[in-house]
Amino acid sequence: LQKFTELFSFTEREAEVFACLVGTDDSIQVIAENLYVSRRTLERYISAIYEKTGVKSRVGLLNLYNK
Repeated sequence: LQKFTELFSFTEREAEVFACLVGTDDSIQVIAENLYVSRRTLERYISAIYEKTGVKSRVGLLNLYNK
């Protein structure tokens, strides 16, 4: 995880969100609650992660991470 977050220059919070996205099957709402942020804020972090990695979905992110 650490190398991946450094490779794509994730912020500390983006790294937390990324870990939740690839490490759990939790819904966006559950992840937002666990990180104590609103769903909209979480969606902004996810959009930033997708933009930095060049993927369009959580499945795409998982595929990239599991290469």
